[in-house]
Amino acid sequence: MPVPYEKLTVKDILYHQAAYDCFDDCGRQLFDGWDIIGLEKAALGCGDNHYLYMAEQIRNNPGLFNDLNERMPFLKFAEAGQHYGYELFLSDPGFWGSRGAPLFWAFAARRFTYDKLPMDERYLQKKYLDIAAEFHIPSDGDEYVYIERFAAGGMSSGVVGSRFIRESINTLMSRNRKYRTFSNEGRHHDAT
Repeated sequence: MPVPYEKLTVKDILYHQAAYDCFDDCGRQLFDGWDIIGLEKAALGCGDNHYLYMAEQIRNNPGLFNDLNERMPFLKFAEAGQHYGYELFLSDPGFWGSRGAPLFWAFAARRFTYDKLPMDERYLQKKYLDIAAEFHIPSDGDEYVYIERFAAGGMSSGVVGSRFIRESINTLMSRNRKYRTFSNEGRHHDAT
């Protein structure tokens, strides 16, 4: 049975572009000083906790996710129905390497919101590496890149490393293969 968007954690909302947009629209209507990036930094880094208080107020808004529960049900892993790329990001990758990586991870997840699972591996890899390239984060070597958008306090605030990009792409590919297995076994319909 799908999880209602109203029951999702703030973190899960930040990984799903449509839910993120609903949350952002409501936040702008309720609060003069609303900034969704501030919420990202509070929830995923060391940002201003006031945004977490605002997020709780937003969550109490009836009809926040309108038809999203019907249009794009938030399915559990291996649940029958159409699965999407953001699901590959819902669990942490196991290695961050810096404080900017969780914010990059959420940003990348949103870019995969509408990509159906399982994905072609070349497409998945290229798209993820292209997102990293937008921020000038190489996938080779051992370079660390500072990105203001992902700066949320702490010693390595805003920093995303090449090693993180390499290791996380392997994690995503492995997770994508699990969806392919379910699709091939018939547990997951219309996923290609």
